[in-house]
Amino acid sequence: MSKIDVITIKGTSTYCFNLDKSVGAGGKNLFGDVMLIQGFLRYIEAFDHGKVDGESVPAAPDLTGLLDHKTLEAIRVYQQFWSFRLLKADGIIHPGSYNNRNIKEVFHPLMTITYLHIHAKNAARHYGDPNYLTGMMSLMPRLRTSIHMSALAGIRFIPKRLPHV
Repeated sequence: MSKIDVITIKGTSTYCFNLDKSVGAGGKNLFGDVMLIQGFLRYIEAFDHGKVDGESVPAAPDLTGLLDHKTLEAIRVYQQFWSFRLLKADGIIHPGSYNNRNIKEVFHPLMTITYLHIHAKNAARHYGDPNYLTGMMSLMPRLRTSIHMSALAGIRFIPKRLPHV
């Protein structure tokens, strides 16, 4: 089951989504983790209007929690496009290990999950959401079922409609 974690970038700590196990080709592909990656890709796609650097990309996968061809292809395309910013572009997304870490430079290669966090954070600013966690779960309420519930205590969600892409 995916979880809410704390990430520190350039000395500033914020909440983030994180995986429990790996997602993608050869990953553990737990239902909640797959759904979280599908949610990240949908949230970012809506922000980028279905384009990456002006080029159309495959539609983000539906929130099914199942690793299907559409999800594998979306992971592959995301990693391929951002490969110069990622540690690996191997079709798999690993959980981040953020305890006692300060990511000092975001322009050095990062894990895919960390780069998804950065993109979702930018999308939240665009949407006017206070943060991407509440933004994603407001746009996609099914995500709440895939996040460890103790981490959600006290977080308020206002349902929103996902912009058409």
